[in-house]
Amino acid sequence: MKNINFLITASLGKALGITGGIILGKVAIISELRKSTYYTSSSPIIPAYLYAYLNAYNLRNKLFKITF
Repeated sequence: MKNINFLITASLGKALGITGGIILGKVAIISELRKSTYYTSSSPIIPAYLYAYLNAYNLRNKLFKITF
């Protein structure tokens, strides 16, 4: 698709149970977005939530003795 740029936004709250969101797109477009007056700030994912999410997979496998 020539001359079409996608900008995708999503919340991580319902899908992953983590407060926060993501914006996906070309670097140039996101850089311009950050300069916009409409983009005032963003809040990072709470570190404890991210740690729990990143470690939950291995913990679940250990607790339930799941092997792949």
